Amino acid sequence: AVLVERRAWANQIRRTTLEQRQALNGWKELMRRYGKGTGRRAPRLLAEARRLMPVCQSAVPVWIMPLNRVAETFDPTKNRFDVVIIDEASQSDMLALIAVYLGKQVVVVGDNEQVSPLAVGIDSQRTQQLIDVYLTDIPNPQLYDGQNSIYDLARTSYEPVCLLEHFRCVTPIIQFCNHLSYNGRIKPLRDSSDLPRRPALAPIRVSGAVE
Repeated sequence: AVLVERRAWANQIRRTTLEQRQALNGWKELMRRYGKGTGRRAPRLLAEARRLMPVCQSAVPVWIMPLNRVAETFDPTKNRFDVVIIDEASQSDMLALIAVYLGKQVVVVGDNEQVSPLAVGIDSQRTQQLIDVYLTDIPNPQLYDGQNSIYDLARTSYEPVCLLEHFRCVTPIIQFCNHLSYNGRIKPLRDSSDLPRRPALAPIRVSGAVE
């Protein structure tokens, strides 16, 4: 594994041109100076970083970042990807549509058992006006009011594929959710032989009542 990693990085270095290296290092430094985006020069620094991104993308084809950074980094008219993967899509609001637009193909990963965005602070009347003006020719336009996740929207057009194998938690921990939300279909596959704490789950009764 170490050999494969070293050889992969060595090959990446060999195939990166001087122009690409300059763009990558420049983008990295510009974004470092951009920071939280509160400085007086922040808009100028961000604009220069976006200008470098097409060259950076030609050197590094895979980028992993939060959605707010996607909106800041990529120019939709210049940056396109073969595949965009949106993780935790059931908790992603309309901002994720920016990432959807950048991809020729999109993989939406989420869980409809999780809580959807609450659209806190959104002007519902203004949102409805925008829907009535701009979304008249798309299916289910009323679902784009900010209260549905990207996962919810994807489910209106495509049949989800349920992933059944679970590797993160040992069986006693995931089993509660398994029976509560997934009808026992999840298959826990993590090996618990090296678990330092046993038992993994300890039931504790709390006295009192829930109102």
